[in-house]
Amino acid sequence: MKQSSHRRVKGSEWLAVVAGCAAASITAIVWSWRNGAMLNYGDAVAHLHIARRVFDAHQPRLTELGSVWLPLPHLLLLPFVQIYSWWANGVAGVIPSALAYLAACAGIYRLARCWLRPTPSALALAFFALNPNLLYLQTTAMTEPLFVCEMVWVAVWLVEWRASLDADPRKLRRTQWLIAAVLVAAVFTRYDGWVMALVAWTCMGPVSYTHLDVYKRQVSGIASQRVSVLARLS
Repeated sequence: MKQSSHRRVKGSEWLAVVAGCAAASITAIVWSWRNGAMLNYGDAVAHLHIARRVFDAHQPRLTELGSVWLPLPHLLLLPFVQIYSWWANGVAGVIPSALAYLAACAGIYRLARCWLRPTPSALALAFFALNPNLLYLQTTAMTEPLFVCEMVWVAVWLVEWRASLDADPRKLRRTQWLIAAVLVAAVFTRYDGWVMALVAWTCMGPVSYTHLDVYKRQVSGIASQRVSVLARLS
């Protein structure tokens, strides 16, 4: 199988991606607002209520987050639900969901560019970004847009992690931390994230084992850096 190689994406490409996806997002938000659809899901209403009651309560405290849902989506809603009108009409849920949608779109394009040229990458992005279900969900307080974003970026960084195993130890360490961070976020977003984290680490384990020499070089490099720093200090 041909190894993927991360192709450098030009600034003009990113500008077109962000502009196109933002236009799709805003169009969906306007449609949802005009049709009063932001609060159609009972779960979306519940997410807004859970975030709101952290501070709008007789005894404000984070224990109000306790429910059948995991806490990260509600924590992200906290700054926005403090504005009463945004909480009441559902706009508070749009902001984190729409940002997650845009980040997911950027991740899909970056992933596609690992193998494809700009035009087919743009087509792949269009299939993703113009999905009617996703466009609607990113206008609500539902947890799916955030989790999709996390899932996309786990895939992106796993691909880049595998490519850097034989090429760039410094990037390898950075990518591992990014994978770990987004997996932790996914674990606290949806229960699906628990499975995703298990699968990701299970897949990384055997691959890492076959590249133990790379990790030995990393450890020796880090150790030599520390020794040189201590030598200078002394």
